[in-house]
Amino acid sequence: MRKKGTKKGLLAAACALPLALGVAACGDDDVTTDDGLNGDQLGETWDDAQEEVEGIWTTGGDTSCSDFIEQDEDEQLETVTAYLEDDLDRSVEPNDPEVNETTTRLLEVCVDPAEADTAIRDADTGGM
Repeated sequence: MRKKGTKKGLLAAACALPLALGVAACGDDDVTTDDGLNGDQLGETWDDAQEEVEGIWTTGGDTSCSDFIEQDEDEQLETVTAYLEDDLDRSVEPNDPEVNETTTRLLEVCVDPAEADTAIRDADTGGM
């Protein structure tokens, strides 16, 4: 289970990445670093790093019910999508009907305080 406040600390560390790379102006094509990266390449590097950091919180089926309930709707869809991809061993899109159905069932189950520490993959959703 993730600790509260961890997300802000990791995000702050990720935001410092451009500074660590010595980026003067991300996205500025006229700026080139000592290792030959231009602004566009640095922007892509930043995007890749941001996706990796965001991936820390998309833990799919290992997400606890309490963490799932605290997520906004987009995060819940990402979490359920990751969970179903792992569970079904195939690609799943956030707009697939099974994602919406599973999200609805999990919201119904996870509001129960007794389920707070239950991983969503273990939540009793009636045979999902």
